[in-house]
Amino acid sequence: MHDATDPMSAEAARVLQGLNPFVSRLGNPDGLKALASTLSTLQLPPIRSVTALRDFLRVYRSRVLIPTELPAIKSAYEFAARGQARELIALDQAGSCEAERMPFADVSAIIGQAQLRRLRPMRGNRVLTRYLDAISRGEAKGWHTIAYGLILASFSMPLRQGLVHYAESTLQGFAEAASVPLRLSEQEQIELVQEACSEVGTSVNELLGPSGLTVA
Repeated sequence: MHDATDPMSAEAARVLQGLNPFVSRLGNPDGLKALASTLSTLQLPPIRSVTALRDFLRVYRSRVLIPTELPAIKSAYEFAARGQARELIALDQAGSCEAERMPFADVSAIIGQAQLRRLRPMRGNRVLTRYLDAISRGEAKGWHTIAYGLILASFSMPLRQGLVHYAESTLQGFAEAASVPLRLSEQEQIELVQEACSEVGTSVNELLGPSGLTVA
């Protein structure tokens, strides 16, 4: 693990923050359209109340974040760490087959590709280079979850820490995006985020298995 004062760690943290698709995207028309589509897919009403936001966070966590996004990040991380570019591209293509049912699919690809392009100077990273080439040829989409796992591995960041960061920042991003239109107080937002993140550590521990330290 890099020291917190290491410039590389600071760069990794900055890039990873940019991969959160909800903080930066939900406020614009494309993001709002994607959110409406996701609510419909999850059979949820528009987010017009604190109760609706709480229900959305709970359902998104249990039906998308934990069973789909976190495993995708884990697989991407492991393929990248082992130098398995072909397997990483196949993982992306498997996601492409499910794109119609993937929440925020269009936003996911846009953000993932943008962040990966910023890492193009890392020419010694064979997996990154081959993945970017596959995206350029139209053979891969560059989903943000796969980009996230690849970046974690490229900067040798701990997978467990990265998964927790992703889960918590994603759920917090939703709450922050809704705080203004719902006129949430700071305390209401804090309580909603804490409630939404309450199962994150346990879920990550279950995903990674018994090896290594667990998240409190």
